[in-house]
Amino acid sequence: MAILGKSGRQATVKARSDGSLWRLHRDDYMRIKAKRSSQDDGGFGIEQVEEEGYVVPRKEIIPSKDPLTIQMLEASMSKSLLFAQLRPDQRRSIIDLMEEQRFRPGDIVYRQAEYGHRFYVVSKGDFEVMVSRETGSEPHCVHHYTGGIHPNQPWAIFGEQALLFRKPRGSTVRAVMESTCYVLHRQTFKAAVQQMFSYLKKN
Repeated sequence: MAILGKSGRQATVKARSDGSLWRLHRDDYMRIKAKRSSQDDGGFGIEQVEEEGYVVPRKEIIPSKDPLTIQMLEASMSKSLLFAQLRPDQRRSIIDLMEEQRFRPGDIVYRQAEYGHRFYVVSKGDFEVMVSRETGSEPHCVHHYTGGIHPNQPWAIFGEQALLFRKPRGSTVRAVMESTCYVLHRQTFKAAVQQMFSYLKKN
C-alpha cells in the first residue's frame, strides 16, 4: 500500500530473528513506472496493458451482499498481505465493489502469460492451477483453489498480484466444476484506493 499512495502504516512490524529484506522505495517505483509508461516497445507501461473497454462500475449498480458473504469475504481477504494492511472499514469498501462471476466446468479464468487484471475470491467450487514449464509443453496441475466446500473455512483467494503489478500470469486457472467467484478488477481497486487516500488527506 505504501507503493500506491502516501498513508500511515496500519501496523508495526518487528524482526523476530536475524534476517534480511529487499526493499523498494515508492519514489523509485514511481520513476520506473513513469519510464515504462513512456515507452512504446510493448513493455509493462500502464496504458499499454490496461484492459481496453473496462469501465469502473458504480457502487450503486452492484448487487448488495448478504451478511454471511461479507463475513466470509472479510475473513478470506484478511489472509492477503495486501488487504490485511487495510482497516476493516476500508476492506468493506473494497468488498462492496466486488462482482460475482460464475464459471462452468472447463471454463478458463485466465491463461498463463496473459496480463493480469483481476483478483478472485472463490465462494463456491473448485479451480485447478496448471503450469507449463516450457512454451508449447503440456500443462500440469500444481494446485487447487476451493471455496464453500469445507464449511467455516475461509475461501481461497488468487490473482492479487494483478492489482499491483502489470505482469504476465504465471499459470492457467480452470474451473473443475460449477463454481463462483467474487472478482475485483485492477482499475476498480485503484479507484477505491485513490479515493481512500484522498479522504485521508482531507481529514
